[in-house]
Amino acid sequence: MLTTTTVAPLVNRYPLERALSAADEAGPTEGDMLRAALTAYDIPSFAATWGGVSYVLVAVDRATDEGDAEAGLRLVISSGEDAARPAEQHDEPWSAQLCTPDDDWAGEAFRAPLGLTTSEESAVTAWAIARWLDREGPALLERHPRPAFPAL
Repeated sequence: MLTTTTVAPLVNRYPLERALSAADEAGPTEGDMLRAALTAYDIPSFAATWGGVSYVLVAVDRATDEGDAEAGLRLVISSGEDAARPAEQHDEPWSAQLCTPDDDWAGEAFRAPLGLTTSEESAVTAWAIARWLDREGPALLERHPRPAFPAL
């Protein structure tokens, strides 16, 4: 049973206002806004592209190197096919897809609700991703460990 003393740290760990403030101050792209909101929760992220599609990349193990993030279990967060467009052109909700180290899609981790401003949507997405990483990340990393690369 959760008591008020155990609930308070859960609620205070990721204050939505922190991510909203960071997103409000970021720009000029929608990806910049989301990345700022993620940074507010100490979640490393990268602006990435593949096949002409730009997205925000987050490693489930919170890798701080883009190459490591791409090689491991990761979230590919996109809004349509262009996270590098100006924030005022944001017209599709953020969607976070889980991708395995073998480059297989493993499902959707989060989809932002409709009707929010770009700042609000970025903050809510970062908040949901932070909580998802805490809740789901450890078990997923056990099932999908980072591949071991031979020393050169």
